[in-house]
Amino acid sequence: MTSTRLPGLVAFVLLALVLVGCGSPSPAANVSVTTPAAPTPAIPTPSTNQVVIWGEVPAPPSCSCDHPDYLGRVDRGLAEVHLDQGFTQQKVSGQWQLFTVAFDPRTVSTQQVVKIIKERGGTIVSVSGGPSAN
Repeated sequence: MTSTRLPGLVAFVLLALVLVGCGSPSPAANVSVTTPAAPTPAIPTPSTNQVVIWGEVPAPPSCSCDHPDYLGRVDRGLAEVHLDQGFTQQKVSGQWQLFTVAFDPRTVSTQQVVKIIKERGGTIVSVSGGPSAN
């Protein structure tokens, strides 16, 4: 009779230990973890010697499916005319990934930059700065 109760008693004791262990906070539970906020991209300020173009491309889908890399296309197109350093990825707004391109209009025309953006799948949201903005 004792031998038939022993496995049940062992199981009960193990279950009780597991429940007590799960109910008590672990030392790691008392540690507060703060995730640093993602850095906010710098928003360029237009001036007489600088044009800022805001553009957008379709945001990449959340799936791992095949989709065109519109943002990469725009970035590579701007790199061809050495404007990739003025390219800044901004926030996603709905289905659109926003970006800015800041450049000196004395080195490349605004029309040329707009053409590159459009040819690579982007659309223009706004253009500001430069001598014609005043």
